[in-house]
Amino acid sequence: MTEDTHKKFDCIRFVREVRAEIARETAGMSPEERVRYYRTYPYNDPVLERLADPARAGKGADPAASPE
Repeated sequence: MTEDTHKKFDCIRFVREVRAEIARETAGMSPEERVRYYRTYPYNDPVLERLADPARAGKGADPAASPE
């Protein structure tokens, strides 16, 4: 990157900020509470919303279940 190039959006910083926010919101939650948190999260992106629907309906793998 040259000196005259300026980033308009810093993806790495954004991801770190979002992760930190989620970590604050889920701190102290049990695994079951975190699953409930993610399944009820209001996604702003229609694609993410569509992908989350099967998990909310109980279809698919249970993320709280431990592998055997």
